[in-house]
This record gives sequence, C-alpha cells and structure tokens, in this order.
Amino acid sequence: MSEVKTNKISPRSGTAFTFGDSGDTFSIPSGGTLTIDSGATITNNGTASGLGGLIPISETVTSSDAATLDITLPSSTTYNGYVIKFESMNPSASSGYFRAYFSEDGGSNWISSSSYWNVTISGSPTTYCAFHREDISVQDNTTYPLTFDLELHNINNEGAASIWWRTRGTFVAYQNGLMYDVLTMGRYASTNAINAIRVFNATGNIDAGARYKIYGVVDV
Repeated sequence: MSEVKTNKISPRSGTAFTFGDSGDTFSIPSGGTLTIDSGATITNNGTASGLGGLIPISETVTSSDAATLDITLPSSTTYNGYVIKFESMNPSASSGYFRAYFSEDGGSNWISSSSYWNVTISGSPTTYCAFHREDISVQDNTTYPLTFDLELHNINNEGAASIWWRTRGTFVAYQNGLMYDVLTMGRYASTNAINAIRVFNATGNIDAGARYKIYGVVDV
C-alpha cells in the first residue's frame, strides 16, 4: 500500500475534481471527521445508505402560476417513506382548497376516488371525505401562504397492503381570516407503491413561488 500525504488537493484545471474511478471505494477510518463548511453543497445523484433518518433528495421552486404540482417520487426500493415539505403555497383566488391525487404509474393515471380523512382543526376532531375540507377554504393571502408537510409511510406495503399518509399545515381561512392548524391522515389501500403525487387548488391556480422539498426516509 502506498500513502500520499498532503494538506490540499486542487484540480489541475477548471474547478472540478474526481476521486478515483467507477467502482472504487473510499473510507474514512474510525475517529476521522468529515467537515462541510457553511455555504457548501452536497449533491447526491446516487444511493444514500447507512445514514438513517431523513435524506434530502430535491428542492423545487415554481417560476410561474401552475394548475398542478406533479411530483415524481424516487424509487421505493431505496427509501421506506417520504416527507414532502410545501412552503409558500398560495391559491390564485380565495375560497379554494388544496387536494392531492396519487399515481401508481408515474403520473400517467391519477387515483381521484374519494377517501376519508380524519381531520383535526383547533383541537376538534371530525371526519370529512372527498379529499378536501368542505367548510374551511384557503384565503388568497401572500402574507400568510399555506405551509404543510406530507408524510408517506409503509410505501413498500410491509405487513399490510396499505400506504399510510399524514399531512399537517397552517393556513388562513377565507371565511373569517383566522389562522388554522390542520392535521389530516388516511390510508391508501393498494398493493402497489405510489410513485407520483399531484397537488392542486380545486379553484384556480397555485401562485408562482411555491416551494417543495422531498426527503427520503431510511432506517437507521
């Protein structure tokens, strides 16, 4: 084994540097430390394994108003679940409400049938159906746009032919201008993994600047 000792490695030309060749393995020994300075970026184009917890996958910001946000999910064999964080979700017009459809074929077909959700608003539990809250609509308000998380669990149908999902978000109601904290949860009964999600406003578009971040859930 040969050993090279140096204090810094820089590319001979340009700004890119490559470690080794395809198939090579690089190890950090026990007790070693890898420090990522503030402002640096790590981009993962491969498979993250052995890390555990939430693995950042992608971040998207819309540049124009959109009727739908169609989100393709990564391979279900890599992750045990997903967490999608939505920010700055503002409807183009008041009195609309957000819905979500699932797809098992990458968005070629969307499952749009009704499903019951258990909804909690201001601590009062009740049950509603058809993918939306009938009596609380979202206000068009750029000062307080909607933010919410969508969690998908058991996406590989381990032990049950169901995918469990949960959302929690904060929004300003169109009816009274009050802010609500909403928790919804449900079950998608299917033996197939879902691989795409369509989020849309039932009345009008979603304003430009909507942001969503996708995280993969892996076992520790």
